[in-house]
Amino acid sequence: MHLQPHFLYNTLDSINWLAIEKEEHQISHMLKGLAQILRYSIKDSNKLVTVKEELEWMDRYIFLQQYRFRSSFTCQVHCDDELLTCRIPKLLIQPFIENAIVLGVSQEAR
Repeated sequence: MHLQPHFLYNTLDSINWLAIEKEEHQISHMLKGLAQILRYSIKDSNKLVTVKEELEWMDRYIFLQQYRFRSSFTCQVHCDDELLTCRIPKLLIQPFIENAIVLGVSQEAR
């Protein structure tokens, strides 16, 4: 079975409106972030993007991870300005960020 992206987007949107009705604004904010990430990852998945675009997407990803780990970490990204226009494969940075977060949080728990 293959789920169509529009089904996922519509379902997330329905859940979002339910959260808003129940005044669960934090859940709504997280759902919006997740929907943005899904759209970004599915649309033109083999596309090259600028480092700037990738870092903007990573901000949304980090935001969701901070909720997941109850704000137990902070994240600062430093990038030389001349690198921001370089083109890289979409989603190249995400696994590195995820590993850093997961390993960092698990180290903190020890």
